[in-house]
Amino acid sequence: MYSPHLYLSVHPVLVSPRRFRVISSFQKRTIDVEGISTGYLTAGAGGPPLVLLHGVGTSAGEWTWVLPALARNHLVYAIDLPGYDGSSEPPDYSPAFTARFVSAFLDALGIAQAVVVGNSFGGLVALHLALSEPERVSALVLG
Repeated sequence: MYSPHLYLSVHPVLVSPRRFRVISSFQKRTIDVEGISTGYLTAGAGGPPLVLLHGVGTSAGEWTWVLPALARNHLVYAIDLPGYDGSSEPPDYSPAFTARFVSAFLDALGIAQAVVVGNSFGGLVALHLALSEPERVSALVLG
């Protein structure tokens, strides 16, 4: 589990500095979401919020290869879903519970609406969130 301290990891990105803003790092953070200690990665300084949800058997680290590129135009959050890697065990592993958890995560960070990207189980969670709280999801990407 992550400690409450802030960590900085540096991952180089090969892009033309003239054409793109270069984001070469992300931060690893922890937040309490309704009693569940939750690890997440974040990068970017502006633009619409983008939330990345991983699949079963993986973690927020699944997204590290693409975080810097997405962070050029978005404030990106890759969440360790409850029970995975940097997050505490949840009382329930259902997609509906996890969608409510993601909504509470957004509340905890003060985010009213976000682009939500989900891979595998994360896609099912993203779909549940979009159907149950459509006002929270400005765009949905499923993989």
